[in-house]
Amino acid sequence: MRAAAANSRVVYITAVLVACSASAFCQEWQVETAGSVRIHFTSRNAAAVEALRPVVTEALDHIAQELRTGQLDSTDLYLAADRQVFHILTGGRIPEWGSGCAFPARGQIYVHLEQSELRQTVVHELAHIALYQGARQAPLPRWFNEGLSMWLAREWEFRQSLDLSLSVLLDRTHSLAEVEELLAYPEVEARRAYSESLSAVLFLQELGGRLIWAEVLRETAATGSFELALVETVGMTRGEFSQVWRQHVRDEFNPLSLLADFSLIWMSIVGLAIVAYIFTKYRGRQLARSWEQEGEGD
Repeated sequence: MRAAAANSRVVYITAVLVACSASAFCQEWQVETAGSVRIHFTSRNAAAVEALRPVVTEALDHIAQELRTGQLDSTDLYLAADRQVFHILTGGRIPEWGSGCAFPARGQIYVHLEQSELRQTVVHELAHIALYQGARQAPLPRWFNEGLSMWLAREWEFRQSLDLSLSVLLDRTHSLAEVEELLAYPEVEARRAYSESLSAVLFLQELGGRLIWAEVLRETAATGSFELALVETVGMTRGEFSQVWRQHVRDEFNPLSLLADFSLIWMSIVGLAIVAYIFTKYRGRQLARSWEQEGEGD
């Protein structure tokens, strides 16, 4: 074990040295602040900082308001120029499909700039820091942590609905306990686990109301236990909630029910088209009569 650990350290140090000899990784970090967040970047990425500063400032207020917490403690956000530098900075602990990560105990966030959803990623990682601080370091289940971070970053898309529908169709929905292994999953399965996490926190809101997330967070901080917090707020253990949620997903994202919804949508579109056609014909006849009357008057 020790020999393996020593070898892994040698490999890691070698990788860092190779990266340093290559490009901007060895450039001196520059720092800009946005609220309580220090943004670390290299000179060639200065434009990204200008774009992110208002995003960070707005996100800090948004997250604090939704979670009913104070502003974040001092946090360091590192902008890696590319995926290679990102994986070096994070010690290779993040899967290849990862675009950002947070180390809440250290108050550090890392994201890479080779992605199209940079703003959402930054807000998502800031949310992880806020949840850690809001729970006063008490452990939170991954589904709650990831799902609520996705919601705060406004990451729900039609793709999530398709992911969940496919899971139901194939009978492959994860239990919420299985979501804990999210980082070990291949990208497609991990994406489905993220979608399930977001679905679970939205379902929790259906059960407990608009402020339920803040209440769960506050109870977790007070008791040191998410399990007790869930029982106190919605009257269920984690296992019970997982079972009720999975049944909710099967009902809500049943492909047959979605097809019925699409049918209603298309029926509405056709109905509106028919009404528009009738109105157009009626209006056309009115105009024709008006023109005829004007002709008779002439």
